[in-house]
Amino acid sequence: MPKIAKLVFSILMAVISSQALADSTQIDSDLEQCIEADSTTAGMVNCSYKAYSLWDKELNANYKHLIDVLPPSKKQQLRNSQKQWLVFRDAEFKTIDSVYSILDGTMYIPMRVSDRTQIVKARALQLSEYASLIDQQ
Repeated sequence: MPKIAKLVFSILMAVISSQALADSTQIDSDLEQCIEADSTTAGMVNCSYKAYSLWDKELNANYKHLIDVLPPSKKQQLRNSQKQWLVFRDAEFKTIDSVYSILDGTMYIPMRVSDRTQIVKARALQLSEYASLIDQQ
């Protein structure tokens, strides 16, 4: 790939990722502030559940937006992919629960919620990046 093409590609990827990063930064920043305000185990769990809820809402909004911008012939593939992702998510949640259920200590409770949140966050950002690619056209 010529140098100019690499540069243009790098700039394009930075622009595309900027909105997803802004969303990520805001939710993560809100989580940090929430935990700073109440760093008890119960507080961290409540803050983590709030972050999970926000990422889940972001994921659903990004999915809807992507469905809206995809050509009709491509929408079913996204629907199929999302159904399979939900199967993966549920299986991964069961694995997370299995691992954390054998660990002693209250510190593992917010860690479990955080692990679940990271799975949803990754999918939300992935869908956002796909939509950004299409929006840029």
